[in-house]
Amino acid sequence: MTASRVCILVNPKSGDGAGGASRRDRIARALDSAGLEARLIDLPPKRDMHDVVEEALGQGCETVVAAGGDGTISGVADALLKHGPGQRMGILPMGTFNYFARSLGVPLDLDAAVAQLARGETRPVHLGMVNGHAFLNNVSLGIYPSILSTREGVYRRYGRSRIAAHWSTLLTLLGVHRPLRLEAELDGQRSEMRTPLVFIAASAFQLERFNLDGSDAVRDGQFALFAAPSAGRWDLVRAALSLAAGAARRDADFQLSTARDIRLTSSRKRHVVAMDGERRLIRGPIRINWSEHPLDVLAPAE
Repeated sequence: MTASRVCILVNPKSGDGAGGASRRDRIARALDSAGLEARLIDLPPKRDMHDVVEEALGQGCETVVAAGGDGTISGVADALLKHGPGQRMGILPMGTFNYFARSLGVPLDLDAAVAQLARGETRPVHLGMVNGHAFLNNVSLGIYPSILSTREGVYRRYGRSRIAAHWSTLLTLLGVHRPLRLEAELDGQRSEMRTPLVFIAASAFQLERFNLDGSDAVRDGQFALFAAPSAGRWDLVRAALSLAAGAARRDADFQLSTARDIRLTSSRKRHVVAMDGERRLIRGPIRINWSEHPLDVLAPAE
């Protein structure tokens, strides 16, 4: 593996490592320890991910590695998928939850993940799509995008952690919310929906981590759509606590539907949608389906 053929796109977080080392420094040390070469490219906060990926590919990179959390990996995957079939992505999981990497068995230890880049196998992975934009684990409408907004404020004050993530959820649920009114079309079957939260999962691993139904359907090539009941704030808090404890109950805490093709329509022209922990403004109607061609991802042998 040579530096001209492998590019690692780093979402920089200065001082987030042991001894105050930056992510870039930690990756460089891990590469040196493994005897591997790669070009390290920082991801500027305001630069379009697609431009960075296109530039890397244009400079001869054959494997583009995403170093960051699920949001960063999702952005790189989206750009590679739009470039066309045959692109290859590697992963260095450096986020809070790292669901996508964990679902593929990619080590969370940085040294092990770097070594994995040299010996991993290429797996074709179909990704979920929202109006043409790729996502890895989930997409949601309603309360969850508001949770992400609150979470960023909590992170800035207390730092990134799973406790801070759960605390931001509780703070948001204690606020006032207006339920969504949607027309849902699931594989051609239409229904009306009134709910404060729609959560659509494409990751069987993530569903199993929360002890939720639907993982078998996802493995069978479907999405799992969860709709929270239109209830008061304390009912939503109770449901969220049940979810965090892995004890959420179908029909009591959520309604579950499965489909390969999902269309959601409302009176709103635009929706704030959460995709793998990142907010995006999407023009309606919203369509969720699978990518036409897979993305090749480096991962341990199955």
